[in-house]
This record gives sequence, C-alpha cells and structure tokens, in this order.
Amino acid sequence: MASLAGGQPSFNATWGGKPPVSHRSTAGQTSGPTAQHRSSRSAGLCPGGRSTGLDFFQQSADGEGPPDVETFEVDTHVARLKKLRFTVCRTATLLQAETRLRKLRRKVAMLTVTYRPGVDWQPGQIRSLIRNIQQWCRDNGFGPVPLLWVGELQVRGAVHYHIAIWLPSGRTLPMPDKRGWWSHGSTNIKWARFAPGYLAKYISKVESKDARFPKGMRLYGVAGVSKDIRDRVRFEKMPAWAKEAGATLSHDMRRAPESGGLVARATGEWRPSPFKALRARGGRVRLRVVIADPVPFTPMEALDAVQR
Repeated sequence: MASLAGGQPSFNATWGGKPPVSHRSTAGQTSGPTAQHRSSRSAGLCPGGRSTGLDFFQQSADGEGPPDVETFEVDTHVARLKKLRFTVCRTATLLQAETRLRKLRRKVAMLTVTYRPGVDWQPGQIRSLIRNIQQWCRDNGFGPVPLLWVGELQVRGAVHYHIAIWLPSGRTLPMPDKRGWWSHGSTNIKWARFAPGYLAKYISKVESKDARFPKGMRLYGVAGVSKDIRDRVRFEKMPAWAKEAGATLSHDMRRAPESGGLVARATGEWRPSPFKALRARGGRVRLRVVIADPVPFTPMEALDAVQR
C-alpha cells in the first residue's frame, strides 16, 4: 500500500502547547538551577536542551515549595479533547487517502443517534450498536467496514453520537431504530462528501461546550480500519520523548499498562516515562520531570544488521 503519511505535522506539533516560563523570587533573584538550564526550560526543554515531550501544560504556583519549571500541571479534560481531535481527524484523513490511493469504491454515511427524553445514557449502548452494524455488513458480504464515532452533549444535556461509516458504493445502511439496534431514541442518516470535515465540525462543538460527560463515557471510537492506519495513528500519538529517543514506526511502540512507560515490541526494549505524577486534584494532574535524557532505543537498522 502506498504511504499515507502525506507530510502531516508531528503529533506534538498538531496538539500544540504553551511552554513554561521561568519564575523569580520576591527578592529579584532567580531561584532554581543555572541560567543555562533556566533558558532551556523556559523553551520547554529539559536540562541539556532536550524537549520535555509535553504539549499541553501550565505552570502552577500553588503547592509545596517554590515553583519549579520541572513541575507542571496537565488538565485531564483538555488532554482528553486533544486526543479525541487528533485520533478521529487523523484516522478519517488516512481513510480518505486510502480510498483514493487504492481506488476503492466506497462512500461515507453519517449516522446520528439520539436519546429520547427520559432515557439516560448507559455503558455499552454505543458498543452494542457498532456490533450490530458490523454484523449486518458481514451478513451482506462486505464487513467489517471502517467507522469512527464521536459523542456529544445536546443543549439539554442529553448524549448523542455521530458515526461516520465507510460503505461500499451502492450499499445503504438501514435505520438502526427501525431494525431494533437503537431502541433508546431516534436515528438519522445522510451522506458526507468529506468525512474529516464533518467530524471536525462535531468535535469543535464538543470542545466549545463547557460540559462534563457522564462518568465512564467514551468520547470517541474507531473500528474496522486497516492495520496500516491503526499502526500509523498509534505511532503518531506516541509522546515526543519516545520519538526523540529514536522510536520509529518500525519499532511497533506500545504502552506498558502494568509497569508504565513504553515498550518497543520489535526490539523488546522498555523505557520508563520521564514524568512522575505527584498528585491529582480537580481534574488536573501535577507532574515532575524525573528523567531529562531517556535512554535511546536501538535503531532498527542496527538490529537488522545483527540479524543478518
């Protein structure tokens, strides 16, 4: 398959961020380490000039001891929304590129499902709907199909979902409420000429509302996409510190849920996270940089040479 990279900016450039600023004591003397280290940190770098790898953080003067640019806070809600935007928009863009490069005959159906008044969101409802859609596609000989979904809150606070489904040309999805796949409210289907644009519009609505979703609710989901696309999006979502340590798409990077940090499945190497969580309060997590220079991963070229 042809490359789908398309010259996209890096994961961290896409997410953006605000670098921390240096702090001064009331006596006018600069607190903390040397001026060289202060300069590098004010640019978002660890001592030695290496990027901290964080993209959304803000200095906080509260807490124990004097403020330190190596300690910062992350707003978990903002981080969650940024992850939503990147994953959904990037995957949709790669699906569009895949359709064009492989000359696939398919079109995108935009399905909206809502809850009727008096019916509340419950875990597993959107998962059951997606399972029924994919089963219908399999029964008709062309499933599973790629799809993306985004959750949103209406003005009245009710949850509803927008689902982009890449269907083969000539196929039309039945109304889920008529088939009994969605018994919680109504459904609507329309065709989208450019799915990433539609999804970006819905994501902007989610970002513009200062509302909190029900506890345990997923904001988005991806299903039925090719391994090529899954691997690329997963790699682009890796932290900047891993890429600066030499991680590439070929390393097959995965998060280590038990020990923390990242694992390169191709080489078997594990690297701990350079950040340590100090405390969580009010939807914000306070972190500290504990590893300024992560140990580099073994280059894949060197590994290939050893194996030969």
